[in-house]
Amino acid sequence: MIDCSFKVARQQWFEIGAEKGGIRCRHFINAREAETANQFTFYDEQMQEHVVTVPEAHQHVEMMRTMGQLVTGALPKEERHYWRDLALHTQIVVDALYRSAVSGQPVVL
Repeated sequence: MIDCSFKVARQQWFEIGAEKGGIRCRHFINAREAETANQFTFYDEQMQEHVVTVPEAHQHVEMMRTMGQLVTGALPKEERHYWRDLALHTQIVVDALYRSAVSGQPVVL
């Protein structure tokens, strides 16, 4: 299950749930609450929540820093391949969501 709130300008969050747990990020795009902007929550099979705080992490800054390192070749080869594969897998999921929305049926990946 994937759920998000990209229909409302000031509520930019996402949640991904699976059989063995999930992850929730309350401030994916608009980090309005500074104290929780660098946090996400994951939950395990027993639905126990675990809040993770990433120190000194600002997603917009980190995204631009990583993109710059990718473009300039400053990242090690393994890390460049990681981001390449992550982008590809993200696109596969987005395509599956689109196909499911059009057909009204689940899509198996």
